[in-house]
Amino acid sequence: AFAAIPLADAYAIAFLTPLAVTALSAPVLGEHVGWRQWLAVVIGFAAVIGILRPNFGAIGMGQLDILASAAAFAGSMLLLRRIAKTESSGALLLVYFIMFILIGAPLAIVRWHTPVFSDFLLMAATGVCSGLGNLLLILAFRYAAAAIVSSFMYCQLIWGTVFGALLFGDLPDAITIGGAAIIMLCGIYTLT
Repeated sequence: AFAAIPLADAYAIAFLTPLAVTALSAPVLGEHVGWRQWLAVVIGFAAVIGILRPNFGAIGMGQLDILASAAAFAGSMLLLRRIAKTESSGALLLVYFIMFILIGAPLAIVRWHTPVFSDFLLMAATGVCSGLGNLLLILAFRYAAAAIVSSFMYCQLIWGTVFGALLFGDLPDAITIGGAAIIMLCGIYTLT
């Protein structure tokens, strides 16, 4: 998805994840979600549809890929919340990295080209950042409700947009900015 569509658009669509976690935390985890939080979830979903601008031919593989990613990530966050209190952080990280390799290996083999030294450095930096980020996410789910933890993901939207503009020249359009703002506000509103 990140290769196919602008970063700002991808991040805005990916922020369906915290809204989905909020919506599913009641039936899946038994956590209380009030009517205001449900209202925020519905408005957030509407904003995602607005960002997608679903007209004939406008939804491509990049948008579908990021929607599938958001659904998978929401599912993993709900599972993590359920098991984070009983499993060790090391075990959860190990399972995460094993699954990452098992899922990613077929895709990597299909598009394989031999990495150079700078590629290894980038992969190592990515691994360290991913490991640290996931460890902190595991710890957060130990101590807070799923809806609260997932709402803090919205700061990624700011960084994704900034890096997309700086690194790739991807400037979001007005509809994406407006939809992203609505999604962020809905996610923050779920904290109340």
